[in-house]
Amino acid sequence: MKTKLLRLVSPFLLLLFCFNSYAQLDYGYAVNNLDSTSDLMAMADQTTSSNYGLGEIPEALDPFNFIEAQNPQTIEEMGSELETHDPASTFAFARAMLALGAGFGFDDNQTLWCLNAAYFMQLAVFTKAALYASLGLVYSGISTDYYTASFIDFQLRLLMFNPLFQNHLVHFMWGAMIAYGIGADKFKSGGGTTDLTRLTAALVLGLNIYLTARLALMIQTNVFAYQSQTTKPDTGGEFKDNYTWGAFNKGNVMLITLILLLGGS
Repeated sequence: MKTKLLRLVSPFLLLLFCFNSYAQLDYGYAVNNLDSTSDLMAMADQTTSSNYGLGEIPEALDPFNFIEAQNPQTIEEMGSELETHDPASTFAFARAMLALGAGFGFDDNQTLWCLNAAYFMQLAVFTKAALYASLGLVYSGISTDYYTASFIDFQLRLLMFNPLFQNHLVHFMWGAMIAYGIGADKFKSGGGTTDLTRLTAALVLGLNIYLTARLALMIQTNVFAYQSQTTKPDTGGEFKDNYTWGAFNKGNVMLITLILLLGGS
C-alpha cells in the first residue's frame, strides 16, 4: 500500500518541483530585467493588495505605465515620432527637385515672357519649414511697340517652404533671388543690335502645390526687384541704368512651373 502511494505521489512531487524551478527561474529573469528590486516589490505589493476585475490590467503591470514611470518623456516621444512619420508628410520636403516652366508679365507698354529650368536642392529642414537653394537657367524676352529684347539669365534662389495646411500638400514659398543676364535688343524700325548685361536682385513669393507624390505645381513671382543694366550700343560707349520696382505681375514675370520630386524628405 505504501509502495503504491509512493508511486502515485512521486509524479506529483516531480511536477511540483519542476513548476517551482520554472517559477524560480522566471522570477530571477524578471528581477534581472528590472532597473531595481524596488520596482519588483512595488509590483508585488500592488498586485497582492488589490482585487482586479476581469480583463483589467494592474497599473503596476501595465507596460505603458512602467515605461512612463521610468521615463515620462518616452510616451510623448513615441507620439511625436508617429506624427512625424504621417503618410501625408512623407514627401512634404523633397531632397531635390527639377523644375520646367514658363512665365508671363506685363508693364505699361511691354509684354514679358520666359522659359525656365531649375534644379532645387534641400539645404536644411526645420520643425515646420525647409530651406532650398535653386540654380536656374532662364530664357526671357521683352516686346514693345518699338523694340524687342531677349536675355539668358543665370539665377540663384534661396527659398523657404512653409506648409499652409496640416496635410503638407500646399507650401508657401518666400525668399530671395539674384541673377546675372546677357542679351541684346533691336529696334523694330531697323538698325543694329545693342548688347545688354543686367544684374537683378529680388524678393520672391509663391506657392508649391503637390499634385501627386512625384509631381508638384509651383507658382512664383518677384514682388520687389532691383536691376542694374549696362547698355553697349554698336556706335560705342557704355550706359548704365538702375531700376527699382515692386508690383504684382507688373514688370515681374509670373512663373508657372512643373516640379519633379527626386527624393523623399
